[in-house]
Parts: sequence; C-alpha cells; structure tokens
Amino acid sequence: MTFIEIQKSVIEKVKEKFPTYQLIESMQVQGFDRPAFFIQVLPISTTMEDKYHQNKLVKIDIQYFSKSETMGENLETLERLQEIFQPLLIVKDRKFTIQESKVSMVDKVLDFSFQIQFMDTIDETKLYDYQNYEKMQQLSMKEEL
Repeated sequence: MTFIEIQKSVIEKVKEKFPTYQLIESMQVQGFDRPAFFIQVLPISTTMEDKYHQNKLVKIDIQYFSKSETMGENLETLERLQEIFQPLLIVKDRKFTIQESKVSMVDKVLDFSFQIQFMDTIDETKLYDYQNYEKMQQLSMKEEL
C-alpha cells in the first residue's frame, strides 16, 4: 500500500461529505477560498519486521479553514469529520480501525488528526536487487580431516 493510495482514499471521503469545499494540496498562506481543507499524509515511522515485512505508522492530518471563522462552524465540521473517519478508514482492500483522533484549534483553524498502523509486504525483487541466476547443477565436496 502506498502513501498516495492512503491520501486518495482520505480525499475521496472528505469530498463525499463536503463536495463544495476546496481541497488544498499544499499549504498556502493566501490564495484559497474558504471553506477549505488541507490534507496531509505523513509517514511517521517504518520498522523492518523481517526480510519480507515492514510495519508502518502513518499520520493523517486534516486542517479545516472555516468560512465564518467561528467556533460553532469548526465544531460542526469536527462532528462531520468524526462521522467519516470513526471508527473505520477503508483504503483499497484494507480496513483500518481509528482508535484515537486528536483535535486542536489554533488561530480559528481546526486541526483533526489520527494515525493508522499496518504491516506491508516488501517486494524483494526491488529491494534486495534480486536477479535471476542460473541454478547450480552439481556440487562436489571433498572432506578433509
């Protein structure tokens, strides 16, 4: 599973619930119309579990810039975001249980975030520079004492 696939899934969910709101791909100080969302998928850590598997921790951060810049509008949007992402986020054929979400409001901007953790398979042909070699046919060994 790629980070782009996770991001696409999150964006689709937000677009479903907020079809007329602007979605911003990169943080801009100015130049966008409110109400708007800024969505980031941030890889936190990747741990090698074994030769074939990685454990990945990813943070999804959604910032909401309200039209009226009021606490009431932010709280309504927060409830709608919680409906979308709790208890489940579906990405392709995987389902992630969202156990905890975090919320903060700074300068009238709502920040809603949660983390997902999953095990991913490593394509050893890409990672380990795997090549097809001719198999050994016969091995003769001489034992010495």
